[in-house]
Amino acid sequence: MTLLGLMLISLGVLGLVYQSVTFVTKKKVMSAGSFEVDADSPQSIWIPPVVASSVLVVGILMLAI
Repeated sequence: MTLLGLMLISLGVLGLVYQSVTFVTKKKVMSAGSFEVDADSPQSIWIPPVVASSVLVVGILMLAI
């Protein structure tokens, strides 16, 4: 329980600090025979502050119990 509580606290703090996760995916733009053109497309996932603070509170409660 202690390890899980510490992990949840860490994830909650990181979610409050960064508030989004960005990653890059490759997308095929054009394909003509054996010739292909790929483009990097950045994607972002927004982490709501309510979710991050809830995870933080649950982690603190797990350490308190």
